[in-house]
Amino acid sequence: MAKKVTVVFVRHGERLDEADYGAWCRMADECPEAFHDPPLTGAGRLQAAEAGRLVVAALSGKVRMYASPSVRTLGTAAHVGEVLGVDEVMIAPGLYACSAAAKRHGVENLVCAAPGSERFTQATRGAFRMYDTFGSTSDTFSATVESIVNATPHGDTAVLVTHREGIYSHSRRHGKKRILHAGYCCTCHYTCKTGEDGAKEWSMVSSKVPVIPEKRSPKVDLP
Repeated sequence: MAKKVTVVFVRHGERLDEADYGAWCRMADECPEAFHDPPLTGAGRLQAAEAGRLVVAALSGKVRMYASPSVRTLGTAAHVGEVLGVDEVMIAPGLYACSAAAKRHGVENLVCAAPGSERFTQATRGAFRMYDTFGSTSDTFSATVESIVNATPHGDTAVLVTHREGIYSHSRRHGKKRILHAGYCCTCHYTCKTGEDGAKEWSMVSSKVPVIPEKRSPKVDLP
């Protein structure tokens, strides 16, 4: 059956290792296996909340939230979800597959914030009442996006919190307007029409980066 859905990609907020590498190394000493999974900074959390306000304007029908299982994307999803009034999240390993670390090491070999784990709770700060896993660690980014679109009912919205590499690749494949800079918490709003034959037609509506007033933008805020 033909349908049209809204899809909003959101990049995670500022990550600690890119704001203060020394601080991240000291934190990572306590959990070396999670070296490739830094948390958000205080500025990153502010960016995520502002991104949520940008996403509000794109919403249609019921909203379903999906997130990569990294700490920074789950933390971003929690703040976006609070603004949207969404307290459920589907954790999709395929949305992590596009990241540089996943390409080098494989999603299955990275320490992720598994649903219900201590890392998950710390990252989301209890923002989600319900959570589950969508797909597997062997899924590619593009296949995951297609599966999410297929699972979204006509007229509804899917919000995907992911990484810049995935946002760039999707723009190259489907965006008539190419994204030149997917800054922290960049939001990319698309509509996707699925025909009777299953063929998909993507249209980019907008691409925005949240702006945080200087006085509200702390460089680093260790969790």
